[in-house]
Amino acid sequence: MVLAEPASDEVMQKVLHYLETTDKVKARSIAKMINVERHQADAAIRQLAKDDKIEYLYLDTTYVKLKGK
Repeated sequence: MVLAEPASDEVMQKVLHYLETTDKVKARSIAKMINVERHQADAAIRQLAKDDKIEYLYLDTTYVKLKGK
């Protein structure tokens, strides 16, 4: 079993900054847009959701966005 890599503060800040520029975005697109590997973006998204800074939207597919935006 492989343990998930912890999210780096730098990647979490990049995710938050990117989410400030958009209404909602698919989680898989964030890695490409902030130029990091997918597993790094996934770890940051999980941690930010756990910290209650972003939320998942379950519409026709899953999106993420900043809380309260």
